[in-house]
Amino acid sequence: MPDLAATASAPPPAPTPQPAPLQAIGTVLAYFALQLLLGLPLYPLLRWLQTQPGLTAQGWSADLLLWATCLDLLVASLLMLFAIHRWWPRAWPRGDAQGLGFVPASWRQCLLGALVGLTVIPLLGSWITDLLAHGDPITEQIDVLITNAGRWARLPMVVLTITLVPLVEETLFRGVLLSALRSRCSRGVAIGITSAAFAVAHLGSFDYQWYALPALGLFALALAELRVRTGSIWPGVLAHACNNLLAIIAILSP
Repeated sequence: MPDLAATASAPPPAPTPQPAPLQAIGTVLAYFALQLLLGLPLYPLLRWLQTQPGLTAQGWSADLLLWATCLDLLVASLLMLFAIHRWWPRAWPRGDAQGLGFVPASWRQCLLGALVGLTVIPLLGSWITDLLAHGDPITEQIDVLITNAGRWARLPMVVLTITLVPLVEETLFRGVLLSALRSRCSRGVAIGITSAAFAVAHLGSFDYQWYALPALGLFALALAELRVRTGSIWPGVLAHACNNLLAIIAILSP
């Protein structure tokens, strides 16, 4: 017969540790700060290399800049993913509001994610941006990096842009930040704040052209809805990767 007294007096199971809002904000800021810190030793070295006559004659300056950027992104992303998994290991494999969403997704959910990535920004988002820009050119920093570099020098950036970058950004915004906010405010408010933060964080890569904000916010809303409705982070990662792939194809197209 079970010991009812012992059962009644047993403490409830401990809640799953999850990021607090300030911890989540600090984690997102740490990712971008880490990129800056890693660039401090890289870019002076790059500038010195660019002064070497042999490298300049070969036209490798743009390639070196792109490779330095790739190394910066690679190290910052891997360090951040490792840190997040170490800080919140029990939240990592959960798909509910307290988790980070690293649970398997069905093929239907993955297909939905791919369709979102291939339609929301390329079609609706681009139309909104063009409407607001009134014919002004829309530039992104990665466009210049990739366009100026040689064919084979572009390959590492292309791979990072469609694999690791979507993974770490979805983990930060639709994992850590969204989880922290959903435990303290309504779903709509949490999605709205997370999407606004994502849009503002990416505005610098568009040279602070304000008319890129609505499309970025719309894309972030779609990614957050994917995370909440599917319970998994993977459909959003796939949507993000598909969107980035289309952007790369547009940059490399003649």
